[in-house]
Amino acid sequence: MRASERLVSLSLLLITFCAFAWMTIHKDWAAAIEAHGIILLTLVAFGYPVMVYLLPRAPALKKMAYLLVLVPTIYGAIGSIMRHHCTASMEAYLYAMDLRVGFNVFSWGANAMPIWLTETFGFFYLFYFPYLIGSSYRIMRKNDVLSERFFIGMVTTYTLGYLGYLMAPALGPRYSAPATFEPQGGFLAPLAIWIVGSMGSPWAVMPSMHVGATFYILGFDALHDKKRFLWFLLPVIGLAMSTTGLGFHYFSDVIMGIAVAVAGLWAQRNASLILSNLSKPLAITPSTLTAQNTPRLRRLGTIRSSKHPLDLEDAQHEPAAYRPRLKLLKKSSFS
Repeated sequence: MRASERLVSLSLLLITFCAFAWMTIHKDWAAAIEAHGIILLTLVAFGYPVMVYLLPRAPALKKMAYLLVLVPTIYGAIGSIMRHHCTASMEAYLYAMDLRVGFNVFSWGANAMPIWLTETFGFFYLFYFPYLIGSSYRIMRKNDVLSERFFIGMVTTYTLGYLGYLMAPALGPRYSAPATFEPQGGFLAPLAIWIVGSMGSPWAVMPSMHVGATFYILGFDALHDKKRFLWFLLPVIGLAMSTTGLGFHYFSDVIMGIAVAVAGLWAQRNASLILSNLSKPLAITPSTLTAQNTPRLRRLGTIRSSKHPLDLEDAQHEPAAYRPRLKLLKKSSFS
């Protein structure tokens, strides 16, 4: 099992444990054991290692399976828990946080907007799906370090988002005051509302993962592909505005979505540290980076950062240009 796959397993266990703890605190342990959402999360947490074992040579397929299967399954499981067992909402606190920064989402509800504006919001909101799937596939289909880094950041972003749903349950503006956010006609806005209503949970509000996931991808492009970053900057900003324009989120949810995206970007930039902590002992450790060995390692191109040494598992997935250097490194011995 790769280090990034171990990270997924740990994140699934963490989400399951936190959901069980939430149920135990708000209900009791018997209700937690019987809750369908807890059962589903448990199956996912223990089923993922089985999938990894059965597909040892399909890293891209496993990464896309996480995004297309596990992410919506966890979303639905948490939604089921909240829908049937949540009695205390953070609605008033989120609304108060918005008012403190001078933003009142109810003052520009969909009822007060012209159809062209609600349809524009609907377009940008639906843009989330092709942007998330297309961008993720473009990066994760390659079996290299960049793909591993992107995947680690994505897992971190979604894990923090799901923990936020458990810690700050709320319905959001649309479901707490449905009459305020009912678009008058159009096609795209009603379609977006129908999709969220049919596959989602009204309790999945804080943070906005529409914003978290897309801002994470946008930030990743800013670091690795400036041209794509410039192409998608305005659509992603429009998407963030649509989450409040259609009443799905408060402004504070959008800010927290950006915060989890930043955490994901930190995780992918420090992927070497995460990989080394989740893998077996490194072949190249700080103790081997002596004054005598360090210049030689730099010449071989194996040290990309003085902060985190190269993980051999990480290096196995380097682009082909680095592999001859890796072979040279394996033949070398360091005292």
